[in-house]
Amino acid sequence: MNTEGAHGSPTVLPLLKKISIESNTTNKTLGQLLAEGLIDATLGTSLPNEIRTNPDVVRLFPDYVERDKDLYRRKKIYPIMHLVVIKKSVYECYPFVATSLYDAFVKSKQVALEKLFNLRAVRYMTPFLMREIDDIWDVFDGDPWPYGIEPNRQTLEALVQYQQDLGLIDRPVKVDDLFVPVYG
Repeated sequence: MNTEGAHGSPTVLPLLKKISIESNTTNKTLGQLLAEGLIDATLGTSLPNEIRTNPDVVRLFPDYVERDKDLYRRKKIYPIMHLVVIKKSVYECYPFVATSLYDAFVKSKQVALEKLFNLRAVRYMTPFLMREIDDIWDVFDGDPWPYGIEPNRQTLEALVQYQQDLGLIDRPVKVDDLFVPVYG
């Protein structure tokens, strides 16, 4: 977002609908291209620096927090933070790896949430963190990124539907068919 030029070599898997991908061949960042009106929007994991300095560079939805809360309250859909994948060949040889990895991530998240919610010693110098913590408890019952299929079923079903709507897949896939069975 804030580094000049192209990043990597985009490849396109076979799609149902043709899409156009253009590489950034300029010596400019995506934020600069946005500020100059050479591109209309960006979608990424970070914000362009220009959002702080150029009044023409703004969020598409300035009220995104309220929109996210509303969507979750109405449909129990909240954007997936990350997805962990294990190669099929590894899983087939060592099926316990899936459960072991899942258990390790659960423990890690428990530690992180305990530290986040420790109100005796706030870990971050964020002025409104206490309000944000209250919102996390109010909206998500303390866990905005639950693990497992069932707590994420509505989000995963929406993901499959969006993929079909966008022409990335030709027919719906059952959420349960996306994951291997859990071994205890």
